[in-house]
Amino acid sequence: MPILTPIPRMRSRITNTTLVVWDTQTGAIVGETKLGGVDRSGGNNKIVFHANQRAFTLITKHWHCTHDVFNGTKLCEGDIPSSQLGAYWTHEGTLQFAIGSETDGTFVISIYELQPSLIPPLHILSSFPVPHQSGKFSFSPLSSHASFVTQTEVTVLDVQGPKLLLQVKVAQDSPLPGQFSPDGQFFACKTSGDDIWVWENTPAGYVPWSNLRPRLPIGGFSWSPTSSSILCWGLEGIQLLHLGSHPNPPHINTKPNHKNGRCLVGYSADGAHIVTTRQWDNRITVLGLLPGTLQQSINMDMEIQDIKVIKNTIFAVDEHKLVSWDLEASEMLQSGSGAMGVTVNETLDMGSHTEHLTLSHNCTQIAFARENTLFLYDIKSQKSVSQDIGRQTSGIQFSLDGSKLWPIRTSDSYYLKGLEIVWDLSSGAVTKINPEDIEPLFNPPSPCGYHIGIGSGWVEDSKGVRLLWVPPNWRIKDLQDKRWDGNFLALVGGYCHDFRQFFPFLSFSF
Repeated sequence: MPILTPIPRMRSRITNTTLVVWDTQTGAIVGETKLGGVDRSGGNNKIVFHANQRAFTLITKHWHCTHDVFNGTKLCEGDIPSSQLGAYWTHEGTLQFAIGSETDGTFVISIYELQPSLIPPLHILSSFPVPHQSGKFSFSPLSSHASFVTQTEVTVLDVQGPKLLLQVKVAQDSPLPGQFSPDGQFFACKTSGDDIWVWENTPAGYVPWSNLRPRLPIGGFSWSPTSSSILCWGLEGIQLLHLGSHPNPPHINTKPNHKNGRCLVGYSADGAHIVTTRQWDNRITVLGLLPGTLQQSINMDMEIQDIKVIKNTIFAVDEHKLVSWDLEASEMLQSGSGAMGVTVNETLDMGSHTEHLTLSHNCTQIAFARENTLFLYDIKSQKSVSQDIGRQTSGIQFSLDGSKLWPIRTSDSYYLKGLEIVWDLSSGAVTKINPEDIEPLFNPPSPCGYHIGIGSGWVEDSKGVRLLWVPPNWRIKDLQDKRWDGNFLALVGGYCHDFRQFFPFLSFSF
């Protein structure tokens, strides 16, 4: 069966495009077609093979054209109303597709059939007006169900009613269209953090089935032909997620995740537990180092901005309070925070609009930023000192001895960039440091000189000898993603979304 090569990314709106088709069994090119000027501005262009595999059609936002696969001959072309392409399929040898468009405040879903031998080649088979909808549109020809996905909501309708089948608040950072399975049994939708929620189509409507958690960030996904798995792809690779044979209904996150923070990791003094969370989450997960050991999920009842582990006590902070949880406590107590076993150590008064809250190593001070100013807040006295550094920062770090603050400026969320400055807390002086000194300052090695850098695939010794290869999905994206304790290294994947699934940490002893 011939397949089509991906179209290269084009920078201009109108591009001259050549499509190449090859035979997947022999690897031989069977046809090249020059399309001429193609409008790439719609962002929803599709290339579809016809049922006989001898012709393909390019569908853009405003136009369609059909060519012979082998000799490139143009078979037909024509206009398409400005609209959204919801699905395409073949029926009895002809190509059909669903297009959604707005007319006088009503959303109309039209089913088209393409017959290259007729003039005009494009004909409307049926139309279904539905209540006004917004968001990304998709369609299932098997069930005649349509979905609409926005940043905050997912809606599924039976267009023949129309009848509402699913309407749920779901947080999404950048919505992708929902996807109906080929057999019409399931519907899937990406949510914040790249999770994929799956609902089952039942006589009572769509009900939650499961939550699939990719290990890599995704830019798109598609159902397998058997409806048993979902293929995801993105800049870091492809993943195949199996649906499972039994329902495992997820807890739906209904709050948009506008503050998708970095991973945070710590560990107990005896090295028996790894502690992980993500900024702005409310739960901390405690993981045993040995396979099969008990994992605990602690609800801290706060939007966590930083964590530290001192001996065997976990500390977490947000704008309003500092709380702790004793790993060695034998009795779980109900505290005023409403979280089991969590103690409210201090109620904080730092004001509002604080950014980059960072606990000192001994949890007696908090550093934070507000516009161009750095603040150092003493927890006991609830007093603060400040320093105008003349620029905004994207992170704060205490020096190893706690005597200095390093405001970090980053590019693309994690790469250090440009001159950095140091605030000496004892003298109050702010000084610039040499760019060559940034890496040792912000990414210190282990006591024996073992080192792993941002984005690096190797742990190296002091002489640069490679000791351990780290898979791409576990290479650190932020210096907060790693911890050295003597010669013990813990890594948390920068794109981990739920630390209770998919190898939540890696640990090595050198």
